[in-house]
This record gives sequence, C-alpha cells and structure tokens, in this order.
Amino acid sequence: MANDGTNGKELWKSDGTASGTVMVKDIHSGNTGSSASWPDYFTAVGSTLYFQAEDGANGLELWKSEIVTEVTYS
Repeated sequence: MANDGTNGKELWKSDGTASGTVMVKDIHSGNTGSSASWPDYFTAVGSTLYFQAEDGANGLELWKSEIVTEVTYS
C-alpha cells in the first residue's frame, strides 16, 4: 500500500526502484485521503494476494490480486 498524493492509499507493487514502483489498481478511483481504498490485511497464498479494500460503492470487501498476471478482482 502506498499514497502518491494523487490517488490516496491504493495497492502498489515495487521492484525496489522508483521506475519499478507502480500502482496495481486504483480501487477507489479518483479519491484521496479518507476516501481512498485503504487496502489492508494482506495474505499471500501461492501466487495470489488477498486483502481487504473499499471501492467507494460496496463497503469493505475481500479482494485478490494475481501476483503473476497482475489481475485484480473484488
């Protein structure tokens, strides 16, 4: 999780370099601060990352992100 000052707290990934640090998905699109997705409670199982996040429409939900394919679902 990171905050770039534009999108609020969202899910990011990094290879440890500035150019290799990118947002995985803007879950609560167009919002910052207390209206961001606030991903939390991360658990990796195999190549899948499970976490809780808020999309602004459905409340807190379980999300998953495929670490290899970078596909994220709610």
